[in-house]
Amino acid sequence: MHSFTRSKGDVVMRAYSGVLFALLLAFVARPADAAKIIEFDVPGASDTEPRDINNSGDMTGGYSYSSGAGGSFIRARNGQYVYLGNVFSQHINAADQTTGFLFASGTQGFIGAADGSWTAFDAPGANGGGFGMQPLAIDDKGNIIGIFGGPADRLVASGFLRDSNGNFTTFDAPGAGRTENEGTFPRAFGAKGRIFGYFQDTHFVYHGFMRTPEKGDFTNIDLPEAGTGAFQGTLIYCRSSNGTIGGTYFDSSNVQHGFIRLSGGGTITIDFAGGKSPIVLAVNRQNQATGYYLDINTGDVHSFLRDSSGQVIKVDVTYAQSTEAQDMNEHGVIVGYYLDHFLASHGFIRRP
Repeated sequence: MHSFTRSKGDVVMRAYSGVLFALLLAFVARPADAAKIIEFDVPGASDTEPRDINNSGDMTGGYSYSSGAGGSFIRARNGQYVYLGNVFSQHINAADQTTGFLFASGTQGFIGAADGSWTAFDAPGANGGGFGMQPLAIDDKGNIIGIFGGPADRLVASGFLRDSNGNFTTFDAPGAGRTENEGTFPRAFGAKGRIFGYFQDTHFVYHGFMRTPEKGDFTNIDLPEAGTGAFQGTLIYCRSSNGTIGGTYFDSSNVQHGFIRLSGGGTITIDFAGGKSPIVLAVNRQNQATGYYLDINTGDVHSFLRDSSGQVIKVDVTYAQSTEAQDMNEHGVIVGYYLDHFLASHGFIRRP
């Protein structure tokens, strides 16, 4: 899909292209997936890329036509569409409010309503340069978190919280670097207004964090399995309603691993024989996790589900060149997109 950014997990992958992704050997994902996979396309579109799903089964994402025109959509569980126009919708909440970004004078954020209308916004101090404005999550109250960039010639990320009334709080994690390819990346909401994410410090080391709403205090979350050198450390991408977090980490040998950390403590590492660079993008209260990894030999993307029993299942559309899971709801329904052999993208839904 030509007009869309590639993946929810690509904020760090685009920003830090120098990071070494090394060979991983551990779990062998089960090749067969007995669950029902439904494929779909926005009517008339040449490319369809769903990005996020809520607990009712409504989803949002983007599409484009062969002419190059396109926009974003809300697809209800029954298959009906609402179109948002020329914005890039990436996240949806229980009320079918959406958020993402658009290109105006630089990159702006937006909040969208269930009827497809939307309102653009900028964080104080955002100028469209660097990372621009990238909303990265919306909760069921309509609060939005994300990142915004500094001067146009620098890739430095600061975090923002836009509350449901449109008020902004901007923040930087203590110790976060303020030079190119450094900064603070809020990624997920937790209970009682807590925010989870990661930052890169002045020595290019990644640290997970939790930010509390009362005083804006930060607590670092560093997995003991993670390395402490440059381009090593812990990156949190998601959190479930029962406190499980997920993401990826780089160990002291620069090997990348997917992980979930249970609310009661203990880290579960997710690796693949023949695969590299696994990322957990969504977890739910059943401690299920989904994301994707790269094939070592071909570079193709494969998706996975770690179920609540601990089994790791490959989730691939049968004839796809690449399959990229993007999100999962509390019922274990996974949404994402796949690339065919002509590199056109198509949506998929995996139901348990």
